[in-house]
Amino acid sequence: MTFKTLSKRQNGTVDPSLFSLHLIEGRVIPDWKKFISSGENIIRFLGDYIAKHIRQNSSLQEGQSLYLAGLFSNPETVKMLNQNGMLDCSCLASTQEEADTRIILHALYSDKLYQENNVQGRIVVKSPDTDVLVLLVHYFPNMKNTSELWFQTGLITSTKDCRRYIPVHELCKSLSSVVCEILPADHALTGCDTTSSFFGIGKNSMFKALKEPPNQFSDLSRIE
Repeated sequence: MTFKTLSKRQNGTVDPSLFSLHLIEGRVIPDWKKFISSGENIIRFLGDYIAKHIRQNSSLQEGQSLYLAGLFSNPETVKMLNQNGMLDCSCLASTQEEADTRIILHALYSDKLYQENNVQGRIVVKSPDTDVLVLLVHYFPNMKNTSELWFQTGLITSTKDCRRYIPVHELCKSLSSVVCEILPADHALTGCDTTSSFFGIGKNSMFKALKEPPNQFSDLSRIE
């Protein structure tokens, strides 16, 4: 259950068209898309199922871990599943509402683990959202123990939006540190998932402006 869903429940604004099912082994789910649109169903199906079954029949190999977030009644809860069972992971507990920013939290945590083990690692982030790519470019310069950061997006079944891997580490090399720093603000001001752009000022206009010495835009990094 996300923080948005929890807030809607507390305010009594949960969409009445959403429905909850009591899962019975062997029962067919009539409408899968409608089923997973309910936070209650996600908790009952994914959270409970993983907690009860996968940890007993885990196919995880030695050294592999699976982190679970947003699947429990407390949206802050994060659990780690490995060969030893399921453990609470309080260091990743978060009140962030958006999956976009929570993904970044996990990427930074992975880099921290690389640092603790004194190794260089590679991270692959999968998302269809440009917002996530922007945040990865912004945070990668701070990930000192991640030698490669890849952004996987697109669909293997689509010819228009085909699957592709974008090397964020190479992208950051081609950009100045100032551009990486101000990119989230630039993205927000020119239109993103949660904001609209100013009239007549879009991505292309801003990109052309950033081709000039970007230091004149450094104050954008102060926008929160």
